Amino acid sequence: MVPGPLFTMTVAGATRIGGRAGLLTALGHGLVEAPLVVGLAFGLTRFLALPGVTAAIGIGGGLMLAWMGWGLLRAPADLVAAGAETRGSPPAGSLVLGGAIASVSNPYWVLWWATVGTAYVVAGLRHGVLGVALFYIGHYLADVIWFGAVGYGVAAGRRVLGARAHAWLLAGSGVFLIALASYFIYYGLGQMGRIA
Repeated sequence: MVPGPLFTMTVAGATRIGGRAGLLTALGHGLVEAPLVVGLAFGLTRFLALPGVTAAIGIGGGLMLAWMGWGLLRAPADLVAAGAETRGSPPAGSLVLGGAIASVSNPYWVLWWATVGTAYVVAGLRHGVLGVALFYIGHYLADVIWFGAVGYGVAAGRRVLGARAHAWLLAGSGVFLIALASYFIYYGLGQMGRIA
């Protein structure tokens, strides 16, 4: 529920295609989390905690988020010119891909899974494969409910806001993504200093 790149992608997507944007970004998020949960069940935690891995995710992910943020900053001018129509809206697949990219590009997502998430997976393993599967299903459904609610809430609000406010919301999302990207790159560079 902490605002981050996935939240921002959901808000930006909902202003363009409507409430289903939250469900599509949650799908992309879930598609990268499922194999990660399986990997954690087989001992992937040690790899994720390596400074080189977190450095690469921070820098590479930060660059990707900066590019996505720049795209959002360019979108409002087109939107105002089009009168806030959904003409030129991104295809659904790009929101699924955006949800996946926003997830894996966030070093804190990786660190959460390498620590707290691993503890949940280990607790689930006490009940075998079914325990891990039930944990993942519950975790994913929470994401779907949250991002679905955000997407439909933003979509309902865009009808009230109008084109100019809609454009400002997209621009604000772009600035937020670029700020997160800068921090992730800074974090990644700091992790590089830990590599001996």
